[in-house]
Amino acid sequence: MTLLIWLPALGLGAVLVTLLLRQLNPGTATPQDRRRPRLISFTLVGLFLALALTLAMHGLHQIEQEVRGHLGETLQSINASVEQAMQIWHDNHLHELERITPMSTADGHVLALPGLQQELGQFTRIGRIGKTGETYAFDRDGTVLTPSRFAPVYAPDGSLTRMAASALLGKSGVDTMGYLDYRGVPVIGAWTWSESLGLGLATEMDLAEALEPYRALRDPVLGALLGVILLALGLTAALLSFGRRARVRLDQLVATRTRELRKYVQAVEQNPLCIVVTDRDGRIEHVNPTFSQVTGYSAAEALGENPRLLKSDNTPPETYQDLWATILAGHTWHGELCNRRKNGETYWTSLSIAPVSDEAGQISHFVGMAQDLTATKHAESALRAAETARNLALDAAGLGLWSGDLRTNTWHWDARFALLLGLPEDQPASVQAGLARLHPEDRPAVEAAFAAALRGECALNIEYRVRWPDGSEHYIATRGNTVLDAQGLPLRIDGAAYDRTELRRAEAEIASAREHNALILDSAGEGIIGLDMHGGVTFCNRAAAELLGYRAAELISRPLHQTIHSRRADGSLFHQADCPMNRTLVDGQRREVNEDILWRQDGSALLVEYVVVPVHKHGKRIGAVLVFKDIAERVSVQRTLHAVRAQLQEILDSSPLSAAITVAGVIRFTNRSFYETFARAIGDSVRTI
Repeated sequence: MTLLIWLPALGLGAVLVTLLLRQLNPGTATPQDRRRPRLISFTLVGLFLALALTLAMHGLHQIEQEVRGHLGETLQSINASVEQAMQIWHDNHLHELERITPMSTADGHVLALPGLQQELGQFTRIGRIGKTGETYAFDRDGTVLTPSRFAPVYAPDGSLTRMAASALLGKSGVDTMGYLDYRGVPVIGAWTWSESLGLGLATEMDLAEALEPYRALRDPVLGALLGVILLALGLTAALLSFGRRARVRLDQLVATRTRELRKYVQAVEQNPLCIVVTDRDGRIEHVNPTFSQVTGYSAAEALGENPRLLKSDNTPPETYQDLWATILAGHTWHGELCNRRKNGETYWTSLSIAPVSDEAGQISHFVGMAQDLTATKHAESALRAAETARNLALDAAGLGLWSGDLRTNTWHWDARFALLLGLPEDQPASVQAGLARLHPEDRPAVEAAFAAALRGECALNIEYRVRWPDGSEHYIATRGNTVLDAQGLPLRIDGAAYDRTELRRAEAEIASAREHNALILDSAGEGIIGLDMHGGVTFCNRAAAELLGYRAAELISRPLHQTIHSRRADGSLFHQADCPMNRTLVDGQRREVNEDILWRQDGSALLVEYVVVPVHKHGKRIGAVLVFKDIAERVSVQRTLHAVRAQLQEILDSSPLSAAITVAGVIRFTNRSFYETFARAIGDSVRTI
């Protein structure tokens, strides 16, 4: 090449030197001798121009070599960047690729890794530069593995190019002088063979495009050199400057593409969402680690499969029909699906699928991004269950809820509260509508309490009557609390209300029943006293109070034993543990006492007989009832009768005659003589005599 550059200049120089020697030959003088200095000058200028042209051609050649060198370095950088990106991807997926059996030759050389080949097109597409520049991968047979800008993708004659032949020998290299690629087009390129990936990478650019900027400037420069050598030198300097700028620009482009490639890989692999890439037919080409974590399928298990392996029976077929119709039309589909993990568990996912178009605008791939909604669905289900339970509890309790935003004077109540006021369920909430239902006698107190609560002075705790449209009155109890801001100003108030009408009616009925029972108890002649489990008096009828010399109210809550039963008849202390009344409270046994002493308020003794009966409620002992009556008169009569009987018995025993007194044929009194004579005693029948 150098000889070709110097030949024109050397030829021109030889011609000019010959002319110069002829002009310098001091032969015979002629009229043309006056032109000799100009010829010499012309020859010298010609020599100078020839020398300048020679130097310029040499300089242009050096520039071309430098440009080729820069282009070679750039192609090597792009080639290395793509290989590095592939290696990063390979390392990040090593645990998945280890499950894939690599295709190897008989001598152990790796032919290719199937898991990586599915990603080749994405990586080599980043390595395209200019109009004809491209990066592609090839196997050990020299077959191009990635999509090309040109067709066909194989060498027409099937033979290996110089680059492929070198790479298959495990050599990396660069050729900036030009060789024929698989299309038969002169190109410059850089190549390398990766044993770990099992493939070769080539980055090539058509020689015509690569040198197009240089050649576009070379011809004007050569033309300018024929007229103005300084202009040629200036253009040469410009070419040198252009070469430097081109290299900087290419370096920047490579760095930018490399950063974009790394961002792409990191964004996909480290994304917390499940990312799936499929071809147009739905075959999975790539999944990120999150996909495996969520579904349980490894990348090796998912690649080549259809996403329907996640399909469950809980998603209607119409959903899938709408999904495919949307993405095939070139639109993005959003929705929720119920999928199934590898272990059989179902889970909910929020899914977005977008189509990806190629350079021709045709859909080539689909990218899906999904978020696991299982926890969210569980929370929503729990919230719905809690809301249902809350409403059931509120319905069962008859509670109506109400609230008010005091800043905007906006009020709200639920249907239960509206019904409590006798209003339609859909009645809009307002303070005026609620106040209109109040009983006129209760309204002033309610308004005052409500106003104090709105000012945040106290909690709301009121009971009032409302009148329903049918004229009936209902008792409503309302509770509420006011929320204050940091400055102590009221923000809102929330409250609940419930109907106490039945309670009030029950209380009235209970009071009436108590009054009726009190009348019954007061009508009884016996004293009746109720005791709690501690021996305290819970009720006392009028007869008991009169017999003991107390007012009934004075005995309530007093300990009965210490009040009326703490001493025996002889005045000695009567311990409570020995008291029959207390023992019934302890063991729950019914006891009857025929004769005992109770002490009146004035200190006098009251001779009584009584019975103590335990009281139970729901199977649990809650106290006892003491029923007693004054037996002083009866005991006095009995004692008189005993005295008379003893006297009669003494008379009969002193009689020598056999004597007996019978009642209804039964012997009641007899003397010793009668017994000795008839062998009959008191209680026997006289019919056998």
